[in-house]
Amino acid sequence: MQTMTMQTLTMQGIAQLARVKRPVVSMWRARFASSDQQFPAPVNESPLQFDARMVIQWLRETGHGNNIDAEIESPLHSSAFERVMQDVEGASALLLLHHITGEPLAESDPIDTVLAIDAHAIGSVLDPATAFDALGDVALREAVDELAEAAYSGGSALQHVVDSLIAPSGPWAGEALTQTGEDLLTTAIIEVQRAEPREIAPSGSGSLLLMNALAKRADERERWTVRRRESSTERSCDQAAWRSIAAQEFPIEPYTDIHGNVAATTGVFHIMQWLSVSSDVEFFDHVEDLLMDLSELDVLLVVGPANLMTDRHGASRRRRLLLPSESYTAPLRYVARLPKGLSRFGGRRRLALWVFGRPSSTWTVVGSHSDTRTDVAAREAIAADIATAVSNTIDLYAHAFRTSTVLKSDVFLRQSTLTAPPTTGVPVDGGERLARVWELDRGLLDGIDVSVADSQSGHVTFARALRGLGRDLAGARIPDQHLAVPQTGWVKVIGSNEVRDPMLLGRRGIDRLTLEEVAPRSTLTEPGDVVYVTVGGCDAFVDHDGGHAVATPARIFRCKDDASHDRRLVPAVVAANIASQPGSDRSTWQLQTVPVDAVPAITEIARRVAARKKSLINELRALEALDTELAEGLSTGSLTATVHTSRTTKAE
Repeated sequence: MQTMTMQTLTMQGIAQLARVKRPVVSMWRARFASSDQQFPAPVNESPLQFDARMVIQWLRETGHGNNIDAEIESPLHSSAFERVMQDVEGASALLLLHHITGEPLAESDPIDTVLAIDAHAIGSVLDPATAFDALGDVALREAVDELAEAAYSGGSALQHVVDSLIAPSGPWAGEALTQTGEDLLTTAIIEVQRAEPREIAPSGSGSLLLMNALAKRADERERWTVRRRESSTERSCDQAAWRSIAAQEFPIEPYTDIHGNVAATTGVFHIMQWLSVSSDVEFFDHVEDLLMDLSELDVLLVVGPANLMTDRHGASRRRRLLLPSESYTAPLRYVARLPKGLSRFGGRRRLALWVFGRPSSTWTVVGSHSDTRTDVAAREAIAADIATAVSNTIDLYAHAFRTSTVLKSDVFLRQSTLTAPPTTGVPVDGGERLARVWELDRGLLDGIDVSVADSQSGHVTFARALRGLGRDLAGARIPDQHLAVPQTGWVKVIGSNEVRDPMLLGRRGIDRLTLEEVAPRSTLTEPGDVVYVTVGGCDAFVDHDGGHAVATPARIFRCKDDASHDRRLVPAVVAANIASQPGSDRSTWQLQTVPVDAVPAITEIARRVAARKKSLINELRALEALDTELAEGLSTGSLTATVHTSRTTKAE
């Protein structure tokens, strides 16, 4: 029978203790159920719990797992930790005391221990009265000592407490970033701080999480003062986060003291992270409150949902925040829609970044990072762009922006979507391009006069293209088991394979009646439709024949011939634009429009190129068939062949 002092482990706790994936523990239970090294039986069935001592003994005897210190660290993953988490306020206070004194608390003198609060200047996060109350709980003191020993210090155990708050069932799960998200944002903050050190003022629970991640990554010499805002909504979780920051030796001072003491000489780096937003109004109101408190030397970094910060959904409320009047433009120095996969439990939630500061500037740096890779080099490049955007000492135009664009703020902030225009790169001289065309021509341009003219760029965003210039249609979900070699009366199918390799087109099809049954809403292509894919890299081609079924993840883009526009989208150009996109986020795509008078020439050239490609593909297929027939015939003996030297040279 389970006693009160027995420490138990859940299946997830065992996985964390052994440093393996959760399914591995299930495999251990099944594989070693009846062996000489039988996995320990549970002491509780609902919920499923195991005796921690028996599990540790099994791991030691079998050599399984990846943690040689499992016995020492077991309290951090067992019911002992869960009991401590029932009083996060008291536990975080005692763990901080354990950290600064470096001694077990069970037998310490409470008065001497509390005196250490002033000696280590942590009164802003732990008052003596709270410390006395926590020290009065003997059982909690013993449990904290056990956790501190398991984590090798009170500070490490306190960090473990904060990390548990962002577990899937934790109170801060909605604000949790992935490892990549933490790396990207902390790299940006550290770069800005190194360029011009400021005091840091987190605002809200999400910002405390980001500050904790920053504290773990900052150099030991970079211990900036952290300003704490007093809030009536603070919870015990917030207290634990603040105490964890203090344990990492960041000086923490009240925010109310800042204006009278240091505002004239030192700026403040305000941090706001709010990922799980329940009210759009509250989100924008909170940003506005922080903007009103911004001084000339301050910087404000905001991390939040992209649908509010950069996408069309938040355009109206966003414009009132950033352009409240004709005479004022908010000092938004940097804006970007961030790469996907940064919100830990947010599913497909996309995040965006704002950085305010340097009010004397009239320019905004717009990042194009939706599909940017997130390796070290990319993170450092983004961080350098942000630091340049808010710096008073770095020349904005001397900096080489790799994935960002500098735009006039008062014009850019009026857009319905805060995304960057295309990066056009180095312009190509018309004469050089014409010479290249002549070099590549193989008779396709017979009867077409090509000459040099002034360049006219007419890019539009993908979203803008859908409002009058074209339609975007989803492919149908067609199960693979219904696809086969096309027969009479069947519909040929275009999927991602056919888009990437047009030679495969026509090898798969589906019966029309079956198509009506499995995908009744499927749309057949029309001549000139662009069929494209984004999964695994962008690719596209023009379906000149039409009448094909399109299988997801492939999609259709259908250009419109709207006489009300002086520029149009042409299938051949759209296909080339889509195929050249660096990533799958369509909100960042730019398509090139074509002047109406240039459409006939582009269409005719595209028709000729398509016909030549089709001819070459047919020739390649014939060569493949010839090679197959000869190889099989000669190898099986059904054919014989004699090589004549005089004719071999001619065939080659």
